[in-house]
Amino acid sequence: MRTIRPSLPRVPAIIPAALLASALLAPLPASASAKGAPSSLMATQAADGTIQGELVEEGTGRPIAGALVVLMNEAGARLTATLTDTDGRFVLRVRNAGRYSLRAERVGYATTTSRTIDLEDGATVTQRLTARVRGVELQGIAVRARSRCERTPDAGPATQLLWEEIRKALESTAWTQQEGLHTYVVRHWTRDMGPVTLRIARETTRMDTTAASTPFRTAPAAELRDRGWVQAEDGETVFYGPDAAALLAPEFLETHCFRAVPHPTDATRVGLAFEPVRGRGRPDVRGTLWVARDSAALREMEFGYTGLEGSAYDRRMGGWVNFDRLASGAWIVRRWNIRTPMIRESRPGGAIAEPEQQIVAFREDGAEIMEVRPRGGEARMLGVFGSLRGTVWDSTAAAPLAGALVFLEGTEYTAATDSTGSYVMDGVPPGIYGLSFAHARLDSLGYEPPFMDAAVAESAVGQAALAVPSMGRIVAMQCADSAGAVLYGTVNNAANGFPLPAAAVRLAWPDDSAPGGLARAERTTDTRGRYLFCGLPAGVSVRVSGEFVGRPLPTATLALAQDAPREHAIAADALGRIQVGGFTMTTGARAPVRVSGRLTMINGAPLASGMSVHLVPMRLAEGDTASPRQVPVRENGEFIFGRVIPGEYQMDVVDASQRMLSRPLAVGGGESMQVDLEIDPATFSMDPVIVTARPRMGVLTFNREQIVAEMKHSTHAMEMLRRVREVIVTPSRCVGLRAEMNYYRPYSRSTPYRPLCRPMTIIVDGVPLEPRDNLLRVLPLEEIESIEILNPHAAASRYPNNPLGVMLVTTRRPASRAPAAP
Repeated sequence: MRTIRPSLPRVPAIIPAALLASALLAPLPASASAKGAPSSLMATQAADGTIQGELVEEGTGRPIAGALVVLMNEAGARLTATLTDTDGRFVLRVRNAGRYSLRAERVGYATTTSRTIDLEDGATVTQRLTARVRGVELQGIAVRARSRCERTPDAGPATQLLWEEIRKALESTAWTQQEGLHTYVVRHWTRDMGPVTLRIARETTRMDTTAASTPFRTAPAAELRDRGWVQAEDGETVFYGPDAAALLAPEFLETHCFRAVPHPTDATRVGLAFEPVRGRGRPDVRGTLWVARDSAALREMEFGYTGLEGSAYDRRMGGWVNFDRLASGAWIVRRWNIRTPMIRESRPGGAIAEPEQQIVAFREDGAEIMEVRPRGGEARMLGVFGSLRGTVWDSTAAAPLAGALVFLEGTEYTAATDSTGSYVMDGVPPGIYGLSFAHARLDSLGYEPPFMDAAVAESAVGQAALAVPSMGRIVAMQCADSAGAVLYGTVNNAANGFPLPAAAVRLAWPDDSAPGGLARAERTTDTRGRYLFCGLPAGVSVRVSGEFVGRPLPTATLALAQDAPREHAIAADALGRIQVGGFTMTTGARAPVRVSGRLTMINGAPLASGMSVHLVPMRLAEGDTASPRQVPVRENGEFIFGRVIPGEYQMDVVDASQRMLSRPLAVGGGESMQVDLEIDPATFSMDPVIVTARPRMGVLTFNREQIVAEMKHSTHAMEMLRRVREVIVTPSRCVGLRAEMNYYRPYSRSTPYRPLCRPMTIIVDGVPLEPRDNLLRVLPLEEIESIEILNPHAAASRYPNNPLGVMLVTTRRPASRAPAAP
């Protein structure tokens, strides 16, 4: 049992969750085996007798595969079981002589029982069983929305028929788990969800390969009966989920009642609902087992909690389990989840008052089998995902927004828009997500898109259209708290149209109550040359004026309306020296020959060694081109760029630890530009990077001890690589060496920069991966023995055809179980 311990600020009491039991069933008695399953036979103790045979269809004689054959004693008690193989054959080892019988069960078909078998010591008895192919018909079951809740599942004809088919599926599931005949690739997830809409705010995932027979468990049935399904343990509250062992236990049957119910939306399904009997008096579970009418196959179980008090509990607490039948006839749990609340306690009435509880979020833990591989058989893919498709439209330009990064909040699922503004995001797990997008243009517009709800369903394509609103709408939102008219615009270089920061824009309009009969307002343009006035009087004319580096701006007279924000662009000569806080620029009359500058610390401390300045073009005049550039910072803080083309740039100051400080830079006309920047060390922003490993002669090595230490911060290889300063992982999950990239800047929500992908060669256990392979994204750190990164020079002698470097990953798996990409 594992409990969830979410980390919330100032949350004195947290509701944790126990992991839901897998489906399920307590282990069957030892000695069950099918012919052709060697490990099952080896695990069985030496038998005194053998009962073998085959199961065939009545009339045709065709073998029946995947049926569960159960051995029973004279009293009808179950002793052992096995599944028939593809030829319908079965083998059961029996320890003692005696009188026995066989029962062959298949979900959706009538049960077949053999005659009595007299087995002597050491004897072998062969039985040929025939089964009628008449299916169990559930289509005719008539259920009411509110039928009587029977104290036992076999009390009424409808509940008895449903329970019999459900029992078969659960017993087959238990047998599959006990025998361990399959290897599973499982995707686990943990989600933090909103308290109202259940929108996913954060999701973490990990992949696991296991042959565990019972990956999830719950508490003993007697304990659940006596103490309830929600228990306080060591200061925490633990929610237990019902597994099959609990459902079949006498303690559960005596404390719950059952009834057949119709599905609220799907007429092809019918359910067996269970709930605690009246007067239970303890926290309990209620739920429904859903069965297909046509095949009687168990599809899923959903459950919730009852008997809980207080405002911190609601009906959304609970979970579900999905079942699936393999081609061999074995039943497995394909997907499951459990959802529990995260609670905040407060005492508004003082320290002695009763605490009030409030649900601040939900925590969902779940898992899904992505691939199942029978022993000696072909793998079967089971994972089911959905897709999102749509467009991003830029209303300010009346055109599609190409190159936007569309993403789901709190996850690593992203997609880029093409030239038509369209995006496709495949392979998304079902759920409700927050959907938004990012683009460099959004920063220049001063707009941050809100998140919208996006529902993703299994095997379905969802549509979600996104848009940048009109500029009038953007400024209206920025002035939402101010009543009145709105005036906005930019001050641009008249020679090339590029924005000018630190220009003073002044307004004046008639107002008898103001001194001199004129009211006035003034704004200074930001680093993008933008200005905004909110709350201006409507229905009057305002006079616009101002100055830029001592030169007057062109004047204009504008009429303002209440419900229509007014835009006004101002063209000015870009001559003189500009000061914006600690950011200083000097411009000349023609295109600059060079951009030079000086960095200083605001506290007077000396600059750290190894700093550099990056200049990244964001927008240039039509026909102009420029590449990202980088220059070192001298000891006195000076740096120089030669011949910079006019345009809008991103200037990044990077220290030796790859921490970064970014500022926009508008380069206007002139012979030279001087940029002086005061640096506050606290403003550098970047996640900590791994410093325990050091490159030596072009080789960077992480041993097992270092990888184990990194597990405190990362769960899989891709997360770890994002923290290695010599490595870059782009938003498209391209992995490359920092020195081989044209340029790198950390991901920003509103101004993402996507560097040119120059991937290194990645080799896992001697097998090269394809570019953008997903394996590193899902390879758990606990399965990695070492990682060795070679730069192009170090890799040349061993891997001469890999000019961008090589990463060697050695796993802890045997050679026969080397990981494969999903």
